[in-house]
Amino acid sequence: MVFMTEISAVLSDKSVRIFEGPLVYANDFAEAERKAKEMNKDLMVVGEYYMAEKILFEDELGTL
Repeated sequence: MVFMTEISAVLSDKSVRIFEGPLVYANDFAEAERKAKEMNKDLMVVGEYYMAEKILFEDELGTL
């Protein structure tokens, strides 16, 4: 499974922005969170990443 991550950053004007983080490959959500924290303590796992091919062909939903 592939999971998406995000990271918050404080800019020079003191505003907070959220940026995309790296994709994390793991067997489940808990493992993804553990791997993300090893990469950077501020990374947050926000969900599972689904590729268009999986949605269109494996699940046969054709929603895209």
